[in-house]
Amino acid sequence: MPVCSMPIRTPSNRGRLKLRLSPNDCLLVPFGDEQLAALLSSYLKDTEPRLNSTMNLVPEIFRQINFWENPERDTDLYVQFLGTMRLSHKGKRLDLPGGYRQRSLLAYLLHHGKKPVHRDRIIGHFWPDHDLDCAKNNLNVGICTLRRFLDKYFREEVISFRNEFFFMNPDLHIRRDIDLFHQQFHRGKQAERRGDLKEAAASFLEAIQYGAEYLEEFQQEQWSIRPREEFVEKYFHAADFLGASQEKA
Repeated sequence: MPVCSMPIRTPSNRGRLKLRLSPNDCLLVPFGDEQLAALLSSYLKDTEPRLNSTMNLVPEIFRQINFWENPERDTDLYVQFLGTMRLSHKGKRLDLPGGYRQRSLLAYLLHHGKKPVHRDRIIGHFWPDHDLDCAKNNLNVGICTLRRFLDKYFREEVISFRNEFFFMNPDLHIRRDIDLFHQQFHRGKQAERRGDLKEAAASFLEAIQYGAEYLEEFQQEQWSIRPREEFVEKYFHAADFLGASQEKA
């Protein structure tokens, strides 16, 4: 069983390399022999592979809330990026497209949101080895499939196309949990800088409770690596802060 040891405040290059190895579990130092033995024993007994669990960095006392239970009911489209991708419309959970490629393409477009993405850039990510005509056809088929899927739930156009650029309809009210995470993390950092440790802990706690894995289904997609690294670095900072706060309490 490979084991990777690293400080939470790790140098960016080495740390990013280790995070790309997608560890299955993490233990926050200091930990006891019994805690380590229990973790190793669970892997020796398990017959099914376990999902990544960055959440183990967070002390047990802080693992309290599942924010997916109450997505905003006034939101046209609520997107959960943290963990398994989920969508909701006006508070109602939506099914996802059945094919991996369709789900990945949808996640990519939702990642960019209302920011236009050129058609050729999408082709470069999803069909880099195809000739241009074949790649354009694959993209058109993929977009048509997604539009048919979304038409079951929306009267409005969801995926827009103008002048070779794709983007999410700017008239829709779209909220994403990753944005909410970043907002709370930013508030926590501001409070930390001004020395308001209580407010910082509250904001960091709310941030990490949105989830611990960024688009876990699409970890092998190149386009998801950079936003995942940005998320993980912030998550580790928040977890480190909360762990230190617990030790001082």
